Amino acid sequence: MYFPLKYASKLIARCSSLIHLELRAISLDICTSIVDILLNGLVNLINLKLYFNEQTLLDDPYPKDYIIKKRRQAFPMHIYNEDEVTVNVNEQFLEIYLRACSICANETYEV
Repeated sequence: MYFPLKYASKLIARCSSLIHLELRAISLDICTSIVDILLNGLVNLINLKLYFNEQTLLDDPYPKDYIIKKRRQAFPMHIYNEDEVTVNVNEQFLEIYLRACSICANETYEV
């Protein structure tokens, strides 16, 4: 089931303490909008993974510096180690790690 953009704010309101989140969107373009909303609203977020079916023309939709800047704007009291932030984009998913997590380090994903 695809996650519609219009529900991103409702997800934050109802599940504001989410740490790990995996969603499916139709395209990477939709994912980028969802990511902006979630980065600004989920203070405890460590890992965000968004699957999509349709590609985009964007080469690098989310550089690491952009992610760090958005989080610092939204949550200035939280410290983010730039070395721990990673952004992976491939043909099927966008994945963002905001800091090291022992749960994430032990997971393997099959797509």
